[in-house]
Amino acid sequence: MAFEQREEFFLPGRTAEQARADAWGELTFKGLLGLAIGSMWWWGGPDTATGHEIYLAGYIVSPLIGLALIVWGIVLARRNFHAARQPVVDTLAYVLDPKGIQLHYSGAPALMPWATLSDVTTNPKLPAQLTLVHRPEGGKVNERRVVNGGAFTLEGATLAERLPLWRAAIAAGGAR
Repeated sequence: MAFEQREEFFLPGRTAEQARADAWGELTFKGLLGLAIGSMWWWGGPDTATGHEIYLAGYIVSPLIGLALIVWGIVLARRNFHAARQPVVDTLAYVLDPKGIQLHYSGAPALMPWATLSDVTTNPKLPAQLTLVHRPEGGKVNERRVVNGGAFTLEGATLAERLPLWRAAIAAGGAR
């Protein structure tokens, strides 16, 4: 691989098992919470709320809040069950190119230029976890970014394998 090109690394998307587990979690958690809040009116009635208007408001509103939580849980569970039937799509996470490392996994893509990258360390307990230490341009303090070294290319190479090769090539002046 020529280091003048770009190399894309992907992370697997959410699997069907994860989507189903999320759906059952939504149903269970929001359903039980909705039942608990909705049944508050059973615990005390308007006669116990005399003189306490906030209790009376809770007596009236709690079934509506409980019903809203149950409906919300059903809607989210339905969405997750539908997602479980869709194919798993790998998502672009990182790109190595002559300019630097592009991080695509967060909300806004970020570029970490090679010149600012001072160290790459691995966690002995989690070998696939890489910590990138860099000082942003104009910054006075080093920042650490944790990346998934298990991200893979379409050819099967991992980020943990390719990143040291890219750093060595950049240091040797292989990419400009």
